[in-house]
Amino acid sequence: MAVLQAIIDKATSPAILSGYQDVLKAVSDSVLTNMPQQDILKLVKLQLEDKVDWDISTYTPSPAPRICRTASPPASPQRTGAG
Repeated sequence: MAVLQAIIDKATSPAILSGYQDVLKAVSDSVLTNMPQQDILKLVKLQLEDKVDWDISTYTPSPAPRICRTASPPASPQRTGAG
């Protein structure tokens, strides 16, 4: 779990996020997402402006015998005027 947290900490640093488009291009052949690029941009802006801490959750879907991990920012009030 500590390794995943360290990766998230590094990936959400301003040095990495300021070049997020280059990062997305570099991993585009290895990552599949249905998240629109506009939503990714909103997350990047949120992280750069507010530097939120991310919560890491672990769960095991039943009956699958593998562990899945997710990372998400803590719940916050709906932002207005973001765009």
